[in-house]
Amino acid sequence: MLEGSPYRRLVARNDQPLPPDEQRKEEEKLRRSNEERAKETEEQRQRRIADANKRRDERRREPLKELLEGFDLRLAGEAAVDGHDAWIVDATPRPGFKGATAVSRAIFPKVHGRFWIEKAGYHAVRVEIDTLDTISLGLFLVRLSKGSRVVIELTEVNNEVSLPKQVTLSAGARVLLVKGMRVDMQIDFSAYKKFQADSRILSTGEVK
Repeated sequence: MLEGSPYRRLVARNDQPLPPDEQRKEEEKLRRSNEERAKETEEQRQRRIADANKRRDERRREPLKELLEGFDLRLAGEAAVDGHDAWIVDATPRPGFKGATAVSRAIFPKVHGRFWIEKAGYHAVRVEIDTLDTISLGLFLVRLSKGSRVVIELTEVNNEVSLPKQVTLSAGARVLLVKGMRVDMQIDFSAYKKFQADSRILSTGEVK
């Protein structure tokens, strides 16, 4: 974060430091960005931050678009979750789905989902995911077997966003395609706090 919005800087290529000339160019770009952002009026600063937040929100919505394309959704009933009335929606993989990302292509066709959507706020309060086939993750470093289950319970924080309250994993797994194991795990989340980090990068060191 630089003066309230993200700043991207190239620091290496193929795990190798940049050549001195390219490092100097990156340093100069950083210096100019610092100067430009420091000279902004408050209106310009807020507009820049708002544009950055808009781009971030658009990226966050991309998985939702893939969800609608990759699954057939069906209303399966209604239920009360933590005192809130919710719709239950089943998500069944859509045949022939070609995902835009490697994650969606590898996972969506092999899972069945069930969502509890709160009627009042239209946000998910519970998600259950069951694997229909073996799923390989991380270039085959980890494999989740058919019949694994992930349950995510969510809560609304600050009337702004739904965040995990509890995640439960029950799975058969194989690590490095060698060691098989049974994983039963529960992770609890609490005490969420809203904050904003800001910084000003002055220099990353002299290039000689």
